[in-house]
Amino acid sequence: MESDCILAYVRSATPGQALHMGNCQPFRRDRTLFIHNGFIQHFRQTLYRAIRDRLSDEIYQSIHGTTDSEHIFALFVNEVQTAPDASIEKALSQTLIQLTQLAQSDQVSFSANVVISDGHSLVASRYALDTSAPSLYWLRDDPNYPNAVMIASEPLFAGNWHSFPTNSLLVVKEDLEVHINRL
Repeated sequence: MESDCILAYVRSATPGQALHMGNCQPFRRDRTLFIHNGFIQHFRQTLYRAIRDRLSDEIYQSIHGTTDSEHIFALFVNEVQTAPDASIEKALSQTLIQLTQLAQSDQVSFSANVVISDGHSLVASRYALDTSAPSLYWLRDDPNYPNAVMIASEPLFAGNWHSFPTNSLLVVKEDLEVHINRL
């Protein structure tokens, strides 16, 4: 098999979280893949219920794991379902706005480095509220990987890696042009 867009993820289990396949990323819905690096402060005691209350019954029932990551994905899928003609960039932006509103009302910090692909485009966020966002880097047209864009939490090898600005979205379409938008 061959693909022009690949997502990979290594899971670092949060202490106290269940270790089962339902909590493993990437999460998938149709052609969309989703990965998240970050946290919601005291998730089970704070935004767990608030996020679930915003979901359609179908999306609510599709949650199989217990992580904040899958719940953020569910919020994203719910946004896509609500506005099916919106781009994944717009859906992720709206998801982060909703998450910010929920977190502000509960005075909760969170970070959301997210990478989403629909197989044609790639959208990534480096975002945080009342905490530091984890690092996130991108690289384009490296001599070892020409005609490619790579996104990683840390540079994977020596190269011309660029740090994402905090509270921004990076969009890569099939033409491999990189667009960064502030949130």
